[in-house]
Amino acid sequence: MNSKEQSIKRQLQCTNCGTEIKQLTPSKVKKPGEPVAEELEEITCPVCNYRFVAGVEETEAPLLSREDFENKLRQLIWAANQGGMKGRDIIESLRQELEFTVECAEPGFHYTVQIINLGQENSMKAPAPRVEDYRERLAKHNFNQS
Repeated sequence: MNSKEQSIKRQLQCTNCGTEIKQLTPSKVKKPGEPVAEELEEITCPVCNYRFVAGVEETEAPLLSREDFENKLRQLIWAANQGGMKGRDIIESLRQELEFTVECAEPGFHYTVQIINLGQENSMKAPAPRVEDYRERLAKHNFNQS
């Protein structure tokens, strides 16, 4: 039997954002009793542009607690700082990932994450405002006005 190619409609799911991807892919016709030798195909998700290999099951990572997640995030940020990444680039990457994560969790809505610069933080108290002496006020006042 010669190997013909036929189109088989497969439904895949993005391993990053969970989007269902319907795709027509060629699959070789096999002889009865022959093991399925499916060629691995790299797919790009149309929603998040994540590239993954179709047909390869990714092992699920164990669920993290919030504390574990925060620790891993701190370690990742520390490693980025040590690697010479600028703080602004780290902040922008985190902002984009937060927006993406929220939008994937609630499809149909658009979110923005805003980080506001509140200026420098001074650890010392500001000096008390200077109180003018009455002599200074008198010197500034012009008594010769008509």
